[in-house]
Amino acid sequence: MKKLVLAASIMAVSSMGSIGVANASETTFVGGTVGQTWSRVTSSQAAKDNLDYADFDNVFNQAATWGIRAGKDLGDKRFYATYDYTSGAAHHNKLTQENLIGSADYIYPVNDMGTRVFAGLSAGINSLNNTPAGYTSNRSYGFTYGGQVGVLQTVADNFEVEGGLKYMLNNNNVDFREDGDKVGTATLKNNKTMYIGLNYHF
Repeated sequence: MKKLVLAASIMAVSSMGSIGVANASETTFVGGTVGQTWSRVTSSQAAKDNLDYADFDNVFNQAATWGIRAGKDLGDKRFYATYDYTSGAAHHNKLTQENLIGSADYIYPVNDMGTRVFAGLSAGINSLNNTPAGYTSNRSYGFTYGGQVGVLQTVADNFEVEGGLKYMLNNNNVDFREDGDKVGTATLKNNKTMYIGLNYHF
């Protein structure tokens, strides 16, 4: 009996090890992403006049971004949470944004080689923070929502690479203050992000 149980256990472990990500019916995954963000940020006229001619329209133009995520992959869909971080500067006035986002994707397999494409929706909270030279720092919070599309490719048992495009709408304002008085405002309108990532399934 012990030998039979041992043999059955070995066979079960072996069969589990041979299952690739693309064939798994349900897995938990964690991963990380890196990429570039293009954001639309508008400056109030007061900010342009008072903040050393600061124009934040391109403060996040091709800004580096990184993120970490965790979620559940059900084979034909997945649900996950992502934290990501981006920073940029204009005329020594630095802006950073952090996002905590929940996402849901529909997944469609392309072939038997572990290639899948996905499309989905995201929503969450955006934090916008300024650290301007000579002015008081300020942090604000707002909602963010949008969608993403991309490709998943299994590269080894339990590992897959991901490439995607994400577009998120925002309506978050951050003020610039000097001695308690507001001297300008920057408004984050949207984010367009291109990223690659690595996911581990277990």
